[in-house]
Amino acid sequence: MTAAATALPVCLVLFLAATGTAWLLSLLTRDYSWVDRSWSLLPPAYLWVFAVAGALADPRLIVMAALGTLWGARLTFNLARKGGYRPGGQDYRWAVLRRRLSRRQFALFNLFFISIYQNLLLLLITLPAWIALRHPRRPVPVLPAPELLLRDRAVVGDRGVRHDRRGHRPATRQPGCAAADAAVCGLDRLHREHLNGATSGLCRLPTGGLATGALAAQADAGARAGLQRAV
Repeated sequence: MTAAATALPVCLVLFLAATGTAWLLSLLTRDYSWVDRSWSLLPPAYLWVFAVAGALADPRLIVMAALGTLWGARLTFNLARKGGYRPGGQDYRWAVLRRRLSRRQFALFNLFFISIYQNLLLLLITLPAWIALRHPRRPVPVLPAPELLLRDRAVVGDRGVRHDRRGHRPATRQPGCAAADAAVCGLDRLHREHLNGATSGLCRLPTGGLATGALAAQADAGARAGLQRAV
């Protein structure tokens, strides 16, 4: 059995464990942001599974795992600074949706969107590492580390993009949204950072991950657009 064939089942087990844990904790605590707290932890874990499966001999996998770890540390720090790990520090939109949806509707939303879909996305954005693991002898150009860090906005930050959003588009409201709907219109800044960091930091590495990142981003945008129409 190849390394790629053994690493993917390990990640699938982690995915199932993370999904089940987040869902059960949400039922027990009525806090629905357990997956949000996993955004900075699970992708680095998946990446290191792939890197270790390659016996830490593939520079591409080591670079991806190292950058994923730096990205995770940065996101963990930002989430902690914003109170995401404090009791009651869950995403405010979940409380809004609980008021707007019936108990059954929100229970299904919590299971399929918050718990399953978001955890699946965290696994999908690391699959470029699995592709690299499957093709260890295929040469892939890697930028020198200093240049890669400077160009990778997920690691060093993207203040310009966030400043542009603050200057030209409100963080929690889109044109045409009523004040009462501001909490569910668009993506809040915290979740934009999640999606930005994940797709740019992990899927921009030259291992064929651009397609995976684009599909994941399109799926996420489509799902959230459908959610806006539903509520």
